[in-house]
Parts: sequence; structure tokens; C-alpha cells
Amino acid sequence: MPGARAGAAAHGVGPVGRVHRRRRRHHAHLRSTARHRGRTRTGGSPMTTPAPAANRLTELLDGVVAGFDITSPHVVGAEQVAGDPSGTAQRLTDPTTGAPLYDYLPASAALVDAAVASAARAQRTWARLAPAERGLRLTRLADLLLEHAPVLAEAESRTVGKPIRETRAEMALTANSIRYFAGWADKNSGLVPPTGDDIVNVVTRVPLGVLGLLTPWNAPVVTAGTNLGPMLATGNAVVVKPSELTPLTTAVIALLAARAGLPAGLVNVVAGPGDPSGRALVAHEGVAKVTFIGSLGTGRRVAADAAARGAGAVLELGGKSAQIVFSDADLDRAVPAIVSGIFGSAGQSCTAGSRLLVDERIADTVLDRVRQATAALVPGDPVEAETTLGPLVSAAHYDRVRGFLDRARDAGGQVLAGGGRPERAGCRTGYFLEPTIVASDPAHELAREEVFGPVLSVMRFAGEPEAIEMANATPYDLGGSVWTADIDRAFRVARAVRSGVFWINTYKVLHPGSPFGGAHGSGYGRSSGVAALTEYTRTRSLLVKVDPGEGA
Repeated sequence: MPGARAGAAAHGVGPVGRVHRRRRRHHAHLRSTARHRGRTRTGGSPMTTPAPAANRLTELLDGVVAGFDITSPHVVGAEQVAGDPSGTAQRLTDPTTGAPLYDYLPASAALVDAAVASAARAQRTWARLAPAERGLRLTRLADLLLEHAPVLAEAESRTVGKPIRETRAEMALTANSIRYFAGWADKNSGLVPPTGDDIVNVVTRVPLGVLGLLTPWNAPVVTAGTNLGPMLATGNAVVVKPSELTPLTTAVIALLAARAGLPAGLVNVVAGPGDPSGRALVAHEGVAKVTFIGSLGTGRRVAADAAARGAGAVLELGGKSAQIVFSDADLDRAVPAIVSGIFGSAGQSCTAGSRLLVDERIADTVLDRVRQATAALVPGDPVEAETTLGPLVSAAHYDRVRGFLDRARDAGGQVLAGGGRPERAGCRTGYFLEPTIVASDPAHELAREEVFGPVLSVMRFAGEPEAIEMANATPYDLGGSVWTADIDRAFRVARAVRSGVFWINTYKVLHPGSPFGGAHGSGYGRSSGVAALTEYTRTRSLLVKVDPGEGA
């Protein structure tokens, strides 16, 4: 999941100022745009008039948090705070139209420092609470997310470009994950190892302290919320650095956390690009561990920067998951899963089933059915109920995905469907790309590298060994699936394909109790399931000398 690049810290940063929290019900104009006019540096001229879509965002989020300012997506101590006035403003665009949306000033190294200090204070209070009480407050946060799910879903759709039907489902997934880990808050027990009659050894698990969480642009609420669950349930505080492209809903989560009764500052948000915001967080001595969700290259740099000061990392990186279809597969079940597995979220998902490996005996039949199902997808405005395919997130990402397609054609790949801009009305602007199917050579870039777009690479295999060889022929070991009526073959393939999660006769079914993550190019560590409870705690061993007495 490509996320924000963590870069170097900024210099010459001024003081952190708080945003004036005043409610404006008429027109919901962008307050900070006018305040910074004339001294904001962007790639173009500063925005002087709020875009209609930005007005809608302000109206939506003001209904959740009174006075919410979309141009200051930083939260420290349960308050929105201003970004660095000497920094270069981040200009965001509407994925549906390509029009400018709003500007905001990024977090400076000084703001990151303030966020970590605030989190450290809150963490001491949080860790002293009874674990059951922590669980109750996290449950309240889950309830608040569900209460405001319609608003958060629409805001997510407008900023990410994801269809509203998908973002609504993600709100429920996020709340369920937080609720699941709330239940673990008072169950993460230690142990008493046998050490002899004269020593009692009590081993407990204690929180790490302040954690850094760097999330990507493709699913801001899910990646923030599902990681906050285990991090907070185990007694930690968190500073979140969302992608610079999609910071708003993460800031709202932080403010709702305080409303749920979590100590002010337990969840802080610093928005901005990797340089300066991301690297300042990763390099901060007050951050005990960093979780990064994003691209392979950036993940390696994050891990190296954290390790340079002795801190650990959890990396959830890219994927190139294969859906393997054998000749005895139930195509009525497989075809819808293949289509939704790659074209859901316009392919902008680390678990996208971006490779279709199909038994050559049924390949033509499968491809015909996949093409028919793909043709039935409805591209369009992501907030419209009928839309099933939204735009890509940005112009830069659109160009990146188109580059993959151009190189695939040059390398001899055959485009079987799509490849251009949808002809449907409403898709003539913005970053829309047709759902695309390409017959690929297993050695080509399109079949090996993560495209992160609505592009399905199709390959044919002659038998089980070849299918497994193809499935393992990428740098990524995240996910995959097999479709077959032969349960013995299903388990053979599942064991042989390198992956952190694998599905049999289904795809992308997720549960917070199941550990999620990969290996090699897909990262390491687990931030869900019981495994997450050990990721975000450490053992503390207490040994007590006792008199064993006599007898007994």
C-alpha cells in the first residue's frame, strides 16, 4: 500500500499555534486559507476561494466536531493546531474532478516534538487506568465511529475517491476492530515460570510507551483505526502521521478519541509529506516503535531510520496477490470474487488480487466471464450509490498506473479489456481509469510489481506445479487464493504459496482476530490478532526471593 514518504526534518520552524475554534454555519468557508493568504508557498498560487467540494467537506466534518478546520488537519492534546507557516503548503485535489480542493500547512519537526511530548504525558495516565476501564473507553470510541459512520464514509469517499458503498463497509470494519481489541484490554495476561521453591518469577507484559503510526492514502480510517485498537488496548499512546493526501478523517478520529474519554493527547495527528513530517516522527527518540503501512521502498527506509536509534518497526507493505483458478472451480463463486478482488477500491489495495492464474483448460471461459462482469462495473462519482468504480487518488498516481500499462504494451502484453478513460458521463475529468485486463508474461513487470490500480494481469498454467511457481514469482508474500473443489489440492497450494494470509474458495475476508501481514517484500510483524498484543508490549520479569520453608 504505497503511503507517504518519510523524509528529513525541516529547519527554522516557528512556534506552534492553536487554531481558533469558532463555529461558522453559513457557507462553511475555509478559514485558514484566508489566514495564510500571501505567505503560503504551494506548487501554484494560493487558493483564495474555497472549492465547492471543500465546502461540503467542512460542512460534513463540522457536524462531527464543531468548528473543524479542514486546513489544519493536525491534532495535539485533543485540539486542532496550525501547521508550519514557513513550510510549503500541501495542495490537495478532488480525485473525481481534478480540481483544487484545499491547502494545508504541514507539520514541522517542532510540531512532531510537541505531539510526542503530549502523547507521553497522556500515556502515563492511560497506563495507570484499570485495563477494564481502558476497554470500556475504547468501546465508546467504537460506538462514536459507528454513530458518525455516514459522515466519515462520505468524507473518505470525497478525498480518496473510493465508492461510498466501500467506505461505509470500512467504517463498520474499523469499529468492530476497535471493539475487538477493547475486549483484550484486561486479558493480556503474563505468566509465572517455574524457577524453584525459593524464587517466584512473575512475568508481565507492559506497554512500550509512545508509538508512531504512518498510514497510507488508500484507506485512512481503516488503517488508522484497526491499528489504534491493539496499540491503545495494550496501554500505549500513538502519534499518527497519515498520508499527506488524505489526513482529514484521521484527525477526526483523534478528536473523537478524546470525546470517548481517552486522555487528551493519547492520540495525536501530524499531517504532511514524509519530509519533514514523517521522518521527524520516525527519528524521534521518544517514539518506542513505528508501524508503517505503505510501499516497499519507503518501508525499508522507515525501518532503517528507526533501527538507527534502536527502535523497532512493524511494516505492512505491498502485495501482488494471485487468484489461482483450477478447472474444477465453482466459477459462479470465483468470478465475482476475482472482479471485486482487483477492481474494488480501483485496485488501490495491498490485498488486491492483481494476478489471475487460470488453468489453461478453462482459461477462455473464465476470461469471457471475467470480462462480462468487469463490463458491468459502474464508474462514476464515488458518493453516488450506484458507483462501483471510483477514480484513482491523484494525478501523480494516475500517471504512474498509466505508465505500467504503456510499458506492458511495449513489452508485448495484450490488453483484453479497458486500458483507457471510461466513456461514461462524469468520468471525463478527474483520475478515472477503466478496469483493465492484460494477458501478461510471468516475467514482465506487470506480472511482478505492485501496480496499485485497476489492472488485472492474466496468466495461464498447465498444472499445479506451474501455478505454484507463477504465484511465487514476485518479491511480495502477502496474500493469495485458490479456487478448486479438491480440498487436498487446496491445502497443498495454500502451503506452497508464500503468503501471510491465504484464502480457499473465497477472497479478502478479514477479521480483527486474524493476524494480518506478510513477509519479504510485504514486510514483517503483525498488527492484528493476538499477535498484535505482543507487538506493542514488552515483557517485564520480577523475581522474588522467598523462604521455601520445610515440608509442603
